[in-house]
Amino acid sequence: MIDPTDTDVSIRYDISFDLSELSDTKIKIDSIEEVNNTNNLIKTGENTYSGIIRLEEIQNKQTNKIVVNFTWDEDETTNEGDTAMGIIPDNKISIPVKVKVTQYLGEEITEVP
Repeated sequence: MIDPTDTDVSIRYDISFDLSELSDTKIKIDSIEEVNNTNNLIKTGENTYSGIIRLEEIQNKQTNKIVVNFTWDEDETTNEGDTAMGIIPDNKISIPVKVKVTQYLGEEITEVP
């Protein structure tokens, strides 16, 4: 959740996912969305997504709840690693996430394919 309650300016946030530890799997980001206020997130890098919360939204106590869904595609070439990861009971996969928050000054946020 992005909660800018004590902020007196519009903000831009960039959420980056480090999927490098999953390079031998077919785990990937399936979707990412802000669900409270249906604000659009823009893909601004390979695994980076950006959003804006304007000052008037902050003054109205708006927060942005971000939901990320991952998929694990079947690929016969990664069966051995997938099985090793999947047979461990209650196994957890760590995906480092970095959130960078800066003052939003009206700059254009460009989407990448």
